[in-house]
Amino acid sequence: MVVRIDVNKDALTKGLSVIGFLASCNFQLTRWYSRCTLQNSGPNITVCLKVCMKDAVSKLQACNGQLPARLIVYRDSIGDGHMKMVVNFEVPQILSAPDESLQNPLVGTVIDTEATRPEWYDFFLSSQLAHQGTVNPTYYNMVYDDNGFKPDHIQHLTYKMCHSDPCDVPAPCQYANKLTFLVGQSIHREPSLALADKLFYL
Repeated sequence: MVVRIDVNKDALTKGLSVIGFLASCNFQLTRWYSRCTLQNSGPNITVCLKVCMKDAVSKLQACNGQLPARLIVYRDSIGDGHMKMVVNFEVPQILSAPDESLQNPLVGTVIDTEATRPEWYDFFLSSQLAHQGTVNPTYYNMVYDDNGFKPDHIQHLTYKMCHSDPCDVPAPCQYANKLTFLVGQSIHREPSLALADKLFYL
């Protein structure tokens, strides 16, 4: 990730500085994320640096699916007397931002220990990619099983069925939900048996 930080004075308001922050959003350096903040003039701009850096890292991760491996920062407007301040205050703010960036679990992540109950056959499955916000894993609890499947088999089957349609639950679960919603909200009677093998409720 390449970052450029620039500082200029506001032409209208005395004592006000304009801090420009620009960061690459892809590894080809063809997309850029920019922020601009206003603050009282002074050598220390760490007030806004950490926030800008965290947002830029999140943006790059959303575009590329991973955090930056390397960081190159070009910093403008540093006098000789301010070098120590940059090293002691700004550099730690920039370096700490990626560590604090929260990320969603990978698609297909299964949690079947720690957050589940030991006496039940249950698991959480993250089956969709969230480009914005926090992913919401679906909770599954198997109450009866005489197939003899291993947990991995059921989890894998469940995950695969989530992708026959773009939804976060297996397709038959979504279909049944849509069917009952249509009947309960619009039809208010049993559908014709002639439609039983049709996906008329989608």
